[in-house]
Amino acid sequence: HRRERAAALQQGIELIGRLGVDQAACGHGHRPAEQQPAQNASAIRQQLGVICSRAGDLERASAALEAVLDIQQRRSAAAAHELGFIYEQQGQVERALETYRQAVASVPAEIPYRRSVAVALRKLGRSAEAEAELTDLLAGAADAAALAELSMVYAETCLLYTSPSPRDGL
Repeated sequence: HRRERAAALQQGIELIGRLGVDQAACGHGHRPAEQQPAQNASAIRQQLGVICSRAGDLERASAALEAVLDIQQRRSAAAAHELGFIYEQQGQVERALETYRQAVASVPAEIPYRRSVAVALRKLGRSAEAEAELTDLLAGAADAAALAELSMVYAETCLLYTSPSPRDGL
């Protein structure tokens, strides 16, 4: 029975090799060979994970399936961020904010996603929250666009406090 598992595993690995995907990449979460489209590589990684699991190679199976989940999570976050941008362009800023937050929840280290949250907060007039988001982002990474956005938050906040009132006669 063990020989059958080993043979099935070897057949799976050979199949992956014939399809033009780097065998080490499939099992260890690295990028596939450049000629292989990402979608097919993800499907192949998933198949390899199943084959390895059934063959008893649980370490390689878990590595392959973790790579699949990571890819799917990143794609989902990218789609959410783009959808947020669309909502924002349509004037649905509250909806954009919710969608941007979904992207950040999936991939918190992605600076543009966090910056988009701050932009939406600023556009909604929630300057204190936007400032907190941006200062937190800037504490962890240097980002010129986030710094520019923070200056916009400060400028708008300043304008709110220094705007002349009708009583000033201006």
